[in-house]
Amino acid sequence: MVDIGNVASIKYLVPIGLYDIDSFGGKDLVIRYARNGEVFNPIGSPKRSLSDNQIILSTIDGLILHVYPYRDSETTKIRNETRNVLIVIAGVPGIENERLLESAQFIIDLAIKYLGGSASMKPVVVKDEKDIQLR
Repeated sequence: MVDIGNVASIKYLVPIGLYDIDSFGGKDLVIRYARNGEVFNPIGSPKRSLSDNQIILSTIDGLILHVYPYRDSETTKIRNETRNVLIVIAGVPGIENERLLESAQFIIDLAIKYLGGSASMKPVVVKDEKDIQLR
């Protein structure tokens, strides 16, 4: 799954995060600024303190999945036993929505083809709270 995400990131030139949904219990997520001193556990590096100018993706109760848009968490990373994956493609200025949607669909298609996966929903672009109608 990680290789598929890396291929998509290179092909579409967008940052892509893949997260083990079961590792955070499928809790609601928020994009917010970190609190000064909040601790993040990045993949392959020691834990570090964040500052309040860093944007993060976290569960509603504070578990940090990533520092936007490029550092993912050791806690929520994809493992061999991962079965449920959240795909997050980071939109940044200058990247059109269509490219974001295409890259997500590319990942889904390859996961289905090569890993026997399935998709529980179609890709969506979320710009703010009014765009969230996932349930």
